[in-house]
Amino acid sequence: ALATEALALAEHLGDRPGEALAQKNLALSFLVLESAAEGLPHIQRAHELYVALGDRQAEAATLGYTGMLLSATGKTWSAISTIRQALSLYTELGDTKGM
Repeated sequence: ALATEALALAEHLGDRPGEALAQKNLALSFLVLESAAEGLPHIQRAHELYVALGDRQAEAATLGYTGMLLSATGKTWSAISTIRQALSLYTELGDTKGM
């Protein structure tokens, strides 16, 4: 409920970084609750927002989270492909800790 309220507030204020963070948090909440399919639209929206904001670190992180959600829904090959994209972006950024 709190993450949903945070999302609504960020959207109302036009706070795109806040919206991206709320979307990501909602997605991860669904992952923990074992409702990964419900989390996918949220992480995909967060990813879109981070790309638009030019936040490459968060872009890489959301790709990794997308991979985890895809894996949890049984979409193994899509998960592997997405996690490889995340790894590639982390490498490009020189982030050796990344995921």
